[in-house]
Amino acid sequence: MNQFVILGVGNTSENIIEDCLFDLPKDSMYHIYTYRTNLEGVCRVYDWLLDNKASYIAYHNNTAPAMLTNEATKAVESTIDEMIDVARNIKATVLYLWNDKDEVESEKDVTKLIDSGLRVLDLTQGLTPFLIVDNKKEVNDTVDSLKPVTREEYEEMPLASLKQQAAAHGVPDNKLKSKEEMIEALIEEMTATVVVITGKLAPLEYPKVFKVTEQVAQQIINDLT
Repeated sequence: MNQFVILGVGNTSENIIEDCLFDLPKDSMYHIYTYRTNLEGVCRVYDWLLDNKASYIAYHNNTAPAMLTNEATKAVESTIDEMIDVARNIKATVLYLWNDKDEVESEKDVTKLIDSGLRVLDLTQGLTPFLIVDNKKEVNDTVDSLKPVTREEYEEMPLASLKQQAAAHGVPDNKLKSKEEMIEALIEEMTATVVVITGKLAPLEYPKVFKVTEQVAQQIINDLT
């Protein structure tokens, strides 16, 4: 069974979070920290889990809404750190709600998760992977010379994610009629979220966050190491 831990407090455009969750395998088990909140992105995750009768384990500190714990496959009194330890032990993938309104805090969270050995995907950006770059050299954060990725990578991407990527990159509507047309239009647009840090975190200057192809992201990492 696929295991996913959902963390973060960010939000994004209509349907993106929901479509990303729909794209995941049907037999997935989700691990969520449940608490009373009015944070829209978090509430959208809760609603999707309940509406789709998804299997999830609810971690809580006895203040969670009864609806969330009652509908859970299992309810566990726990802290968020303990939940992350469970994720590491079962080699789960983290789905992270990136918060554009507090990128410094989001960057700290993602860095900590990746440093602990977890794979982290951006739940607010079509499940693109996060990559952490330690900025030992000057990095151009306006990278616009993108090399094409392979067709195989696009063919493995779910249709809903392709549509999200196409919309985000301004692909014309007349090229959204089929998966093949979208792949042709997006052949140079597959992105990874790159978070650049330097030494100790410096909130006044960092994080630097930008989107590039995974191939370009890997080249940046190679150049810096």
